[in-house]
Amino acid sequence: MVKKIRFPLKMKNGTDVRTLDELKENFDLESVLGYFTDGRLATWLSDRYYDEKAEAVAALSADMPDLNAKLCEILEVEYEAEADETDVELIAMRREKFQIISGVTDNREILDNIDRVAMDQDELFDILDESPEKVYLYGDKFEIPFGKENISYIGINKPLVIIDKSKYSEDFEENGISFRNVEFEEGAFQTRYLTPVGEYEIEDGVLYKGKPDSNGVCVIPYGVERIEDNAFEECVELIKIFVPDSVKRIGSYAFAYCKNLIDVTISNSITHIDHAAFCECESLTNVYVKDNVIKVTD
Repeated sequence: MVKKIRFPLKMKNGTDVRTLDELKENFDLESVLGYFTDGRLATWLSDRYYDEKAEAVAALSADMPDLNAKLCEILEVEYEAEADETDVELIAMRREKFQIISGVTDNREILDNIDRVAMDQDELFDILDESPEKVYLYGDKFEIPFGKENISYIGINKPLVIIDKSKYSEDFEENGISFRNVEFEEGAFQTRYLTPVGEYEIEDGVLYKGKPDSNGVCVIPYGVERIEDNAFEECVELIKIFVPDSVKRIGSYAFAYCKNLIDVTISNSITHIDHAAFCECESLTNVYVKDNVIKVTD
Protein backbone atom coordinates (compact mmCIF):
# COMPACT_ATOMS: atom_id res chain seq x y z
CA MET A 1 0.00 0.00 0.00
CA VAL A 2 1.42 3.39 -1.04
CA LYS A 3 1.39 5.99 1.71
CA LYS A 4 -0.35 9.22 0.73
CA ILE A 5 1.76 12.35 1.03
CA ARG A 6 -0.24 15.24 2.52
CA PHE A 7 1.28 18.58 1.63
CA PRO A 8 0.97 21.62 3.92
CA LEU A 9 -0.17 25.10 2.89
CA LYS A 10 2.47 27.79 3.38
CA MET A 11 1.10 31.08 4.63
CA LYS A 12 2.64 34.49 4.07
CA ASN A 13 4.20 34.46 7.55
CA GLY A 14 6.22 31.38 6.53
CA THR A 15 4.17 28.87 8.56
CA ASP A 16 3.31 25.48 7.06
CA VAL A 17 -0.27 24.73 8.11
CA ARG A 18 -1.47 21.14 8.30
CA THR A 19 -4.78 21.42 10.15
CA LEU A 20 -7.81 23.69 9.93
CA ASP A 21 -7.00 25.18 13.33
CA GLU A 22 -3.48 26.04 12.14
CA LEU A 23 -4.97 27.57 8.99
CA LYS A 24 -7.30 29.77 11.05
CA GLU A 25 -4.47 30.83 13.34
CA ASN A 26 -2.12 31.81 10.50
CA PHE A 27 -4.75 32.77 7.92
CA ASP A 28 -4.00 35.27 5.17
CA LEU A 29 -6.50 35.69 2.37
CA GLU A 30 -4.02 36.21 -0.45
CA SER A 31 -2.26 32.88 0.16
CA VAL A 32 -5.57 31.03 0.50
CA LEU A 33 -6.86 32.55 -2.74
CA GLY A 34 -3.69 31.41 -4.48
CA TYR A 35 -4.25 27.83 -3.27
CA PHE A 36 -7.91 28.08 -4.30
CA THR A 37 -7.11 29.16 -7.85
CA ASP A 38 -4.59 26.37 -8.47
CA GLY A 39 -6.88 23.73 -6.93
CA ARG A 40 -4.69 22.84 -3.99
CA LEU A 41 -7.03 24.20 -1.31
CA ALA A 42 -9.79 21.70 -2.14
CA THR A 43 -7.22 18.88 -2.29
CA TRP A 44 -5.71 19.95 1.04
CA LEU A 45 -9.16 19.88 2.69
CA SER A 46 -10.08 16.55 1.12
CA ASP A 47 -6.79 14.95 2.21
CA ARG A 48 -7.68 15.84 5.80
CA TYR A 49 -11.25 14.52 5.56
CA TYR A 50 -12.88 17.97 5.62
CA ASP A 51 -15.08 16.59 2.85
CA GLU A 52 -17.98 19.04 3.14
CA LYS A 53 -15.62 22.01 3.09
CA ALA A 54 -13.69 20.54 0.16
CA GLU A 55 -16.91 20.14 -1.82
CA ALA A 56 -18.01 23.67 -0.93
CA VAL A 57 -14.67 25.11 -2.06
CA ALA A 58 -14.74 23.08 -5.29
CA ALA A 59 -18.19 24.49 -6.05
CA LEU A 60 -16.94 28.10 -5.95
CA SER A 61 -16.02 30.01 -9.09
CA ALA A 62 -13.08 32.38 -9.45
CA ASP A 63 -15.32 35.04 -11.03
CA MET A 64 -17.82 35.15 -8.14
CA PRO A 65 -18.13 38.73 -6.84
CA ASP A 66 -18.26 37.51 -3.22
CA LEU A 67 -15.60 34.79 -3.58
CA ASN A 68 -13.40 36.11 -0.79
CA ALA A 69 -16.26 36.27 1.68
CA LYS A 70 -17.45 32.78 0.70
CA LEU A 71 -14.01 31.29 1.23
CA CYS A 72 -13.73 32.86 4.66
CA GLU A 73 -17.17 31.54 5.57
CA ILE A 74 -16.30 27.97 4.53
CA LEU A 75 -13.00 28.08 6.44
CA GLU A 76 -14.69 29.62 9.50
CA VAL A 77 -12.61 32.80 9.37
CA GLU A 78 -14.04 36.29 9.83
CA TYR A 79 -14.06 38.25 6.58
CA GLU A 80 -13.02 41.88 6.96
CA ALA A 81 -14.20 43.61 3.80
CA GLU A 82 -12.57 46.93 4.63
CA ALA A 83 -9.16 45.26 4.96
CA ASP A 84 -9.48 43.18 1.78
CA GLU A 85 -6.77 44.41 -0.60
CA THR A 86 -6.25 41.20 -2.56
CA ASP A 87 -5.18 41.65 -6.17
CA VAL A 88 -7.38 39.37 -8.28
CA GLU A 89 -5.28 39.93 -11.41
CA LEU A 90 -2.09 39.00 -9.52
CA ILE A 91 -3.72 35.84 -8.17
CA ALA A 92 -4.82 34.85 -11.69
CA MET A 93 -1.27 35.36 -12.96
CA ARG A 94 0.07 33.23 -10.11
CA ARG A 95 -2.38 30.46 -11.01
CA GLU A 96 -1.26 30.55 -14.65
CA LYS A 97 2.39 30.39 -13.57
CA PHE A 98 1.68 27.47 -11.24
CA GLN A 99 -0.01 25.53 -14.04
CA ILE A 100 2.99 26.08 -16.35
CA ILE A 101 5.64 25.16 -13.78
CA SER A 102 3.73 22.16 -12.39
CA GLY A 103 3.66 20.85 -15.96
CA VAL A 104 7.46 20.60 -16.03
CA THR A 105 8.34 19.70 -12.42
CA ASP A 106 6.73 18.14 -9.38
CA ASN A 107 9.41 19.54 -7.06
CA ARG A 108 7.44 20.59 -3.99
CA GLU A 109 10.00 23.21 -2.92
CA ILE A 110 9.63 25.01 -6.26
CA LEU A 111 5.84 24.77 -6.36
CA ASP A 112 5.53 26.03 -2.78
CA ASN A 113 7.67 29.05 -3.71
CA ILE A 114 5.99 29.88 -7.00
CA ASP A 115 6.36 33.62 -6.26
CA ARG A 116 10.13 33.11 -6.39
CA VAL A 117 10.03 31.69 -9.94
CA ALA A 118 11.18 34.17 -12.59
CA MET A 119 9.87 33.56 -16.09
CA ASP A 120 11.48 36.61 -17.74
CA GLN A 121 14.04 39.32 -16.97
CA ASP A 122 11.55 41.88 -15.63
CA GLU A 123 10.08 39.33 -13.26
CA LEU A 124 13.58 38.43 -12.06
CA PHE A 125 14.24 42.06 -11.15
CA ASP A 126 10.90 42.26 -9.31
CA ILE A 127 11.78 39.15 -7.28
CA LEU A 128 15.27 40.45 -6.50
CA ASP A 129 13.70 43.61 -5.05
CA GLU A 130 12.47 41.37 -2.21
CA SER A 131 16.04 40.15 -1.46
CA PRO A 132 15.25 36.40 -1.47
CA GLU A 133 17.76 33.69 -0.56
CA LYS A 134 16.77 31.56 -3.58
CA VAL A 135 15.46 32.41 -7.03
CA TYR A 136 14.18 29.81 -9.49
CA LEU A 137 14.68 30.49 -13.21
CA TYR A 138 12.36 29.25 -15.95
CA GLY A 139 12.84 30.78 -19.37
CA ASP A 140 15.29 31.15 -22.25
CA LYS A 141 17.94 33.39 -20.69
CA PHE A 142 18.55 35.69 -17.75
CA GLU A 143 21.10 38.41 -17.05
CA ILE A 144 22.30 38.12 -13.46
CA PRO A 145 23.08 41.39 -11.63
CA PHE A 146 26.31 41.13 -9.66
CA GLY A 147 25.17 43.70 -7.07
CA LYS A 148 22.52 41.48 -5.44
CA GLU A 149 24.33 39.38 -2.84
CA ASN A 150 23.67 36.09 -1.02
CA ILE A 151 21.37 34.56 -3.61
CA SER A 152 21.26 31.04 -5.00
CA TYR A 153 19.98 30.84 -8.59
CA ILE A 154 18.38 27.50 -9.45
CA GLY A 155 17.36 26.66 -13.00
CA ILE A 156 14.17 24.73 -13.70
CA ASN A 157 14.65 24.17 -17.44
CA LYS A 158 18.43 24.76 -17.48
CA PRO A 159 18.16 28.33 -18.83
CA LEU A 160 21.04 30.33 -20.26
CA VAL A 161 22.63 32.64 -17.69
CA ILE A 162 24.51 35.78 -18.72
CA ILE A 163 27.05 37.16 -16.27
CA ASP A 164 29.66 39.89 -16.20
CA LYS A 165 32.77 38.27 -17.71
CA SER A 166 35.01 40.63 -15.74
CA LYS A 167 33.95 38.88 -12.53
CA TYR A 168 35.52 35.63 -11.37
CA SER A 169 34.42 32.73 -9.24
CA GLU A 170 36.08 34.22 -6.17
CA ASP A 171 34.01 37.39 -6.58
CA PHE A 172 30.78 35.40 -6.79
CA GLU A 173 31.72 33.30 -3.79
CA GLU A 174 32.55 36.41 -1.75
CA ASN A 175 29.16 37.88 -2.65
CA GLY A 176 27.34 34.65 -1.79
CA ILE A 177 26.13 34.10 -5.37
CA SER A 178 25.81 30.52 -6.62
CA PHE A 179 24.19 28.66 -9.53
CA ARG A 180 22.64 25.26 -10.05
CA ASN A 181 21.14 23.58 -13.13
CA VAL A 182 21.88 26.47 -15.49
CA GLU A 183 23.97 26.95 -18.62
CA PHE A 184 26.37 29.82 -19.23
CA GLU A 185 26.94 31.81 -22.37
CA GLU A 186 29.93 30.91 -24.55
CA GLY A 187 33.12 32.31 -23.06
CA ALA A 188 31.78 32.59 -19.51
CA PHE A 189 34.02 29.74 -18.38
CA GLN A 190 30.99 27.63 -17.53
CA THR A 191 31.60 25.62 -14.36
CA ARG A 192 33.93 28.25 -12.92
CA TYR A 193 30.83 29.86 -11.45
CA LEU A 194 29.20 26.71 -10.08
CA THR A 195 29.39 26.10 -6.36
CA PRO A 196 31.45 22.92 -5.69
CA VAL A 197 29.31 19.91 -4.84
CA GLY A 198 30.62 16.64 -3.35
CA GLU A 199 33.66 15.62 -1.28
CA TYR A 200 37.24 15.57 -2.60
CA GLU A 201 40.86 14.80 -1.77
CA ILE A 202 42.88 17.46 -3.59
CA GLU A 203 46.57 18.34 -3.37
CA ASP A 204 48.51 20.79 -5.57
CA GLY A 205 45.75 20.93 -8.16
CA VAL A 206 45.39 17.16 -8.46
CA LEU A 207 42.13 15.47 -7.48
CA TYR A 208 42.98 12.05 -6.09
CA LYS A 209 39.60 10.94 -4.81
CA GLY A 210 36.05 12.19 -5.03
CA LYS A 211 32.49 11.26 -4.23
CA PRO A 212 29.13 12.91 -5.04
CA ASP A 213 26.52 14.51 -2.81
CA SER A 214 23.37 12.69 -1.71
CA ASN A 215 21.77 13.41 -5.13
CA GLY A 216 24.63 11.73 -7.01
CA VAL A 217 26.04 15.03 -8.30
CA CYS A 218 29.68 16.16 -8.42
CA VAL A 219 30.74 19.70 -9.29
CA ILE A 220 34.52 19.59 -9.12
CA PRO A 221 36.02 22.73 -7.53
CA TYR A 222 37.55 25.27 -9.89
CA GLY A 223 41.34 25.14 -9.57
CA VAL A 224 41.72 21.39 -10.02
CA GLU A 225 44.04 20.84 -13.01
CA ARG A 226 44.09 17.05 -13.22
CA ILE A 227 41.73 14.24 -12.26
CA GLU A 228 44.07 11.44 -11.22
CA ASP A 229 43.88 7.83 -12.38
CA ASN A 230 41.04 5.87 -10.73
CA ALA A 231 39.77 8.96 -8.86
CA PHE A 232 36.09 7.95 -9.18
CA GLU A 233 36.51 4.32 -10.21
CA GLU A 234 33.53 2.12 -9.21
CA CYS A 235 31.70 5.08 -7.68
CA VAL A 236 28.21 3.65 -8.19
CA GLU A 237 26.59 6.65 -6.43
CA LEU A 238 27.77 9.04 -9.17
CA ILE A 239 25.02 10.15 -11.58
CA LYS A 240 26.09 13.54 -12.92
CA ILE A 241 29.43 15.34 -13.00
CA PHE A 242 30.67 18.80 -14.04
CA VAL A 243 34.39 19.16 -14.84
CA PRO A 244 35.49 22.83 -14.56
CA ASP A 245 37.59 24.65 -17.13
CA SER A 246 40.66 24.56 -14.92
CA VAL A 247 41.03 20.80 -15.55
CA LYS A 248 43.38 19.91 -18.41
CA ARG A 249 43.64 16.14 -18.06
CA ILE A 250 41.43 13.21 -17.02
CA GLY A 251 43.50 10.20 -15.93
CA SER A 252 43.17 6.53 -16.83
CA TYR A 253 40.14 4.76 -15.40
CA ALA A 254 39.16 8.03 -13.69
CA PHE A 255 35.44 7.25 -14.03
CA ALA A 256 35.63 3.57 -14.96
CA TYR A 257 32.84 1.28 -13.78
CA CYS A 258 30.63 4.15 -12.61
CA LYS A 259 27.63 2.14 -13.74
CA ASN A 260 25.02 4.78 -12.81
CA LEU A 261 26.80 7.77 -14.36
CA ILE A 262 24.40 9.38 -16.86
CA ASP A 263 25.51 12.94 -17.55
CA VAL A 264 29.03 14.36 -18.01
CA THR A 265 29.95 17.98 -18.80
CA ILE A 266 33.61 18.39 -19.78
CA SER A 267 34.92 21.95 -20.01
CA ASN A 268 36.78 23.52 -22.91
CA SER A 269 40.18 23.38 -21.19
CA ILE A 270 40.55 19.56 -21.37
CA THR A 271 43.36 18.49 -23.71
CA HIS A 272 43.88 14.84 -22.70
CA ILE A 273 41.47 12.05 -21.77
CA ASP A 274 43.54 9.01 -20.87
CA HIS A 275 43.07 5.27 -21.31
CA ALA A 276 39.64 3.79 -20.35
CA ALA A 277 38.63 6.96 -18.49
CA PHE A 278 34.94 6.06 -18.88
CA CYS A 279 35.25 2.30 -19.24
CA GLU A 280 32.05 0.31 -18.52
CA CYS A 281 29.92 3.39 -17.76
CA GLU A 282 26.88 1.48 -18.98
CA SER A 283 24.30 4.20 -18.16
CA LEU A 284 26.19 7.09 -19.78
CA THR A 285 23.73 8.99 -21.98
CA ASN A 286 24.85 12.62 -22.27
CA VAL A 287 28.46 13.80 -22.76
CA TYR A 288 29.11 17.47 -23.44
CA VAL A 289 32.70 18.07 -24.61
CA LYS A 290 34.37 20.85 -26.61
CA ASP A 291 36.28 20.20 -29.84
CA ASN A 292 39.74 21.14 -28.60
CA VAL A 293 40.64 17.85 -26.91
CA ILE A 294 44.11 17.04 -28.26
CA LYS A 295 44.37 13.40 -27.33
CA VAL A 296 41.87 10.69 -26.44
CA THR A 297 43.44 7.29 -25.87
CA ASP A 298 41.70 3.91 -25.98
